[in-house]
Amino acid sequence: MKKCIISCLAMVAMSAAAQKATVTIDVNKPTHKVSPTLFGIFLEDINLSVDGGLYPELVRNRSFEDADSLCFWQYSAAKGNAVVAKADLGNMKKPMPPLNHNNRKFLSVTADGSFSLANNGFWGMNIVQGEKYDFSIALRTPTSYKGSLKAKIVDSNNKVLAEMELKSVTGEWKYTKATLSAKGSATDARLVIEGNGKGELCMDMISLMPQKRWGKSGVRTDLGEALKALRPTFFRFLGGCWVEGEEIAQRYQWKNTIGPMDSRIPLWNIWGYNATHGIGYHEYLQLAKDLGAEPLFCINAGVSHKEVIPSDQIDQWIQDALDAIEYANGPVTSVWGAARARNGHPEPFNMKYIEVGNENFGSVYFRNFELISNAIKARYPEMQIISNDWSGAHPTKPAHAMVDEHYYNNPDWFILNANKYDNRKRGEEQVFIGEYAVTSKCGKGNLRGAVGEAAFMTGLERNSDVVAMAAYAPLFCNVKHQRWPINLIN
Repeated sequence: MKKCIISCLAMVAMSAAAQKATVTIDVNKPTHKVSPTLFGIFLEDINLSVDGGLYPELVRNRSFEDADSLCFWQYSAAKGNAVVAKADLGNMKKPMPPLNHNNRKFLSVTADGSFSLANNGFWGMNIVQGEKYDFSIALRTPTSYKGSLKAKIVDSNNKVLAEMELKSVTGEWKYTKATLSAKGSATDARLVIEGNGKGELCMDMISLMPQKRWGKSGVRTDLGEALKALRPTFFRFLGGCWVEGEEIAQRYQWKNTIGPMDSRIPLWNIWGYNATHGIGYHEYLQLAKDLGAEPLFCINAGVSHKEVIPSDQIDQWIQDALDAIEYANGPVTSVWGAARARNGHPEPFNMKYIEVGNENFGSVYFRNFELISNAIKARYPEMQIISNDWSGAHPTKPAHAMVDEHYYNNPDWFILNANKYDNRKRGEEQVFIGEYAVTSKCGKGNLRGAVGEAAFMTGLERNSDVVAMAAYAPLFCNVKHQRWPINLIN
């Protein structure tokens, strides 16, 4: 039996030697240069990847806009109650004006003794001993409130990690801000607003943010560092399906995401939660700059999952695209360049890429794309425009546009398609692979899936005279809210 084993091993070794491959490299015959923008990143707010992830806000539903109930808050009191109030903007003489016209909901507490209001954030707040946290709250009392009020960070055993007194509650909305220093650590901490008094008290925009943040974009430190370690050449944002929305009214509108935080309009996200826009258009541009990556903004083309806007009604979409480019690149003497300067960045961001639509196709999209694209090129001829070709049947194949193609499949498909672009005709449109990933037959993400993607990427590199840019997707996933099977960073 031993001789048989030895003999079998020898045969295997001989067979392996016979099949030994030789790779010959002729350095005197280089092919095309590898695209300098080949591998980048794509961030869509999916899986609570921004709120609950990259955006470091620890309080969930800080502005009470998520629902008409105390969503993600817990209120307790022997007497009195707490309700989410919605201001009547048609009658501002009523005694309950909102914080501003965009932030219409707030919490109204009717106190009669002791009460507490608690927020666990996103499945517990991570508090680190010695670190500092910026706390802020907007308060007003419509009639009067007499009594004590304090803010505390506590762990799951109610041990106080930090606290402060809240004073100066007046008849008008007024912010109270402070720095809280953590006396201990906890991964399951919560913020508690605690009072003992009598009267009515209104609260809004309750925020707790770690002072230690990454880059000028101010994102969560460990995730910002993880992105930097990827060394992305470009940064595509912000979608994905969220660019379209389930309905047109739920599409991403960048003008609602800039300026003061309390004036940004939250939006119901197609992936099942309300997005605060704490990271808005400006912060996405800044994050690209922090990463040293080219910003690539994806805009709506008048197409949602359920609706399309006829081409004769697309003027607003054209203007939004032109204004977005002016915000990113325009001089401070322009309308939107001045807005960028007011938001802290007078220098242009020098955005070069804009994508019109996401996974769109059909006659209306093709016509809308043509109108939006031509308007952009007329005013900004230097912009690189990216088109969708989801049906593989774009009728015009515009010479000035790159085409976006997406691939999700199993490991074998990616291995077998490593040569997908070997025979693509050269000299025509360039390809942008805006999304690709192994998403099936790979468990929860395993080595086989990684090998499949790696094989595909060698084909992209070999054909990077055609494939100019490519990005894996999705980028982030909060493990408590997984809406996509396989993700890059959990």
